[in-house]
Amino acid sequence: MIKDFKIICSLIFTLSLVFSFSSCRRDTFDEQIPFVSSVEIPAGLGTVFTYNFPLGTVDGTTLDLASARPNQIQLYIEQGEANFDFVRQAFLYIETDTSQIEVGYVLDNPINNRSVLVMLPDLVDIRELITQPNFRMLLKLNLRYSTVSTSRLRVELGVGVNY
Repeated sequence: MIKDFKIICSLIFTLSLVFSFSSCRRDTFDEQIPFVSSVEIPAGLGTVFTYNFPLGTVDGTTLDLASARPNQIQLYIEQGEANFDFVRQAFLYIETDTSQIEVGYVLDNPINNRSVLVMLPDLVDIRELITQPNFRMLLKLNLRYSTVSTSRLRVELGVGVNY
């Protein structure tokens, strides 16, 4: 009876190790395609609303892709605010005339005095959207405190693709 219990416990432990290490595996991509856009955040925005900032139209890719997933998403302050401490939450969307998909997010941006905000990529296949002739990116920000100056942000979306 005790021997069976030890076997079952060791089996459960082994399976939990296998599953935990398999979930930590990073995806491999054939290539990464960058999409870059900029947006201006006006001074004087408050903390009550989540603000939508259209980033404009981005040219899609004409490559024949098997899959495409957001891989790296970073926001940079080019001028204005000194750091991203004013941002509590951030969301990045890709949209066309018929659909909108969230591709990255930050749910609780720590106060760290950095001028780069790294977003977590969503696990979605966006091949159908980025192979359109063009698509739009939309940045949604919820602020921690009111903006003091007008800021210019550069948004870099790196999409990992497989052929």
